[in-house]
Amino acid sequence: MAFLLCAGRDAEGKILEDVVRQSYVLSPTARVTIRNTDGRICVYGSDVPRLEIMAVRRAFSQERLEGIKIEVSINEEVVTIDTRYPPVASDSILADRSGTVDYVILVPMFCSLPQVELQNGEVVVDGIYGKEIDVHLERGLLHFSNCFSAARVSLGQGNLDVTYDWWEPGAFSLAAEVKDGDVRVALPAEAAVRIEADAPKGHVENSLQPVPNPGDAHTLQLDMGNDAASQFRFRTEAGNIRFEPTF
Repeated sequence: MAFLLCAGRDAEGKILEDVVRQSYVLSPTARVTIRNTDGRICVYGSDVPRLEIMAVRRAFSQERLEGIKIEVSINEEVVTIDTRYPPVASDSILADRSGTVDYVILVPMFCSLPQVELQNGEVVVDGIYGKEIDVHLERGLLHFSNCFSAARVSLGQGNLDVTYDWWEPGAFSLAAEVKDGDVRVALPAEAAVRIEADAPKGHVENSLQPVPNPGDAHTLQLDMGNDAASQFRFRTEAGNIRFEPTF
């Protein structure tokens, strides 16, 4: 394991920042859980059997910065990355400034992500081929790219962007649900997938076929390719869903 801590500058009125780096040898099929409250979680699949973590901590005081803890637990093939924030009194002027952590995490591409959870901010998941992916973001932006797994994605408030730059053979799935926000899905021409989409209070726009669906459509069922072995399901309670080709 390698560990590096780079302290930020203590300047009055400025956000303080430091960077934590950790590296571990990891099984190619490990199960990795990541939890955070405010900031970013960016997870990328790699062909190297290692777990690489870079975490940028930010806060408005040195005390709060040092109080934010990055906790990594590894038990054989089970990994948990937790983020602990110091408590803030509800009547404090810093109640909404307890700090943030931005993660960039490299994992073996065939690992599973049974829980990636963030309350506020941005989540990126890219290039995962493992058995399972489960991502939940309460508020913010969620980017899901080039993952070939049994995946579940949920978003409370914000926008979801799903992109596939290429297609892999075999059966995999994606079930995505948004309570309040829009969904954009970009797929390559060679995609072989059965698509179901539902936007009861919005519209579903489809540019994946020569004749687009009506502009006032609330649902879509579409089979792409000759052998649609995979299945994608999208639903937004209050928002629109747009399908377009990957360029």
